[in-house]
Amino acid sequence: IGWTPLHEASIAGFYKTANELLKAGADVNCKGSEQVTPIQDAVKEGHYEVAELLLWYGADPLLKNEKGKCALDEATDQHMRKLLESYITKSRR
Repeated sequence: IGWTPLHEASIAGFYKTANELLKAGADVNCKGSEQVTPIQDAVKEGHYEVAELLLWYGADPLLKNEKGKCALDEATDQHMRKLLESYITKSRR
């Protein structure tokens, strides 16, 4: 458990870097400090395209951090919330 290059790419909104890391086998659901996942980082910072990429690679938006919050809890933008909600709906089918 620790801060990873995928966390860094997600928090900074570096789509190409995140994509290359994921293609190389980076764990999309890795947990960093405070049990934060890359999808939580991308969502909190408003990086829609990176969040969409992470979801495509299987990121779980319902994983909780140490504070008991998931990516959906971190989404303040309506567009981001809809992305996460549509993914959650699809994954439950």
